[in-house]
Amino acid sequence: MPEPAVVDRARALKRHAKYTGMPLREFCVTVTKGEAYELLTWFRQTADPKQTDLVLLDQAIQEAVDADDPFLVLKDFTLLGLEILPREQLH
Repeated sequence: MPEPAVVDRARALKRHAKYTGMPLREFCVTVTKGEAYELLTWFRQTADPKQTDLVLLDQAIQEAVDADDPFLVLKDFTLLGLEILPREQLH
């Protein structure tokens, strides 16, 4: 699976933070629900089994899918050091 487009947005935000000298914690990457599911799939496919309990991750992803809320899992992740938030939360 190719990288989700949101990864490029996160890279651009990270470069912008570095350029401005602002702390990375001042920025976040916002994603739509569709992008959030794409991220979940990508996180799962790229997870290192030496560092991640894949069974636990699979269970968490399934619970998120069942609840139709990918942010149940993504709230515990960052993307290149950036918090991941639902796009609707900022509008």
